[in-house]
Amino acid sequence: MSISTQNQPQGVGISHFFVEGNVPATFGHPIWSLLCDFKMFGLMLTGQMDKEIKRLGKRPVLQVF
Repeated sequence: MSISTQNQPQGVGISHFFVEGNVPATFGHPIWSLLCDFKMFGLMLTGQMDKEIKRLGKRPVLQVF
């Protein structure tokens, strides 16, 4: 049995509620979430994501290379 990508958003909300005991901020602020997704996608496409993470003072969670 495979899980389609269309079912994943509902699964994420359910797991946030039952496993972590909270609700994702996306549900409360869908427009901001969409705009930030586009910004992050653009930063990844142009290779500027690491620079943005460093600018914000955050440490990358996963190093691919």
